[in-house]
Amino acid sequence: MAYGFDKQSTQRISKVVRHVERSIRGSTVPRPVKGREILSQGTKMVMGLLTADLDTTDSTFTIDNVEAVVGSLPSEITGTSDTLTIQNTFDWEGDDNGVCIAVYQASTELWLPLQVECPA
Repeated sequence: MAYGFDKQSTQRISKVVRHVERSIRGSTVPRPVKGREILSQGTKMVMGLLTADLDTTDSTFTIDNVEAVVGSLPSEITGTSDTLTIQNTFDWEGDDNGVCIAVYQASTELWLPLQVECPA
């Protein structure tokens, strides 16, 4: 279990990841896809933990304990304490150590959030 999530949380995260993978491919209709097809598109999706409380007024935030969900880790991530800067494009909020899933947008060379665990 990643980050010590229970089975139900892991299943919910997997469902979100599958939905995001379909969205990234530009398809809203589910279809079977081999993992290699997704990876060949250069897609990068990561999951990590917020390093501090996130406020709606924060323009960016950082995550640590970064793991690759789709594709590979960014080269600057070599250990669990390395951080990745994410744009707070949706003015979200979250608690320190909340889970975040983010995707790399190649056209802007920025990491954008797909999901942030709601604050307690």
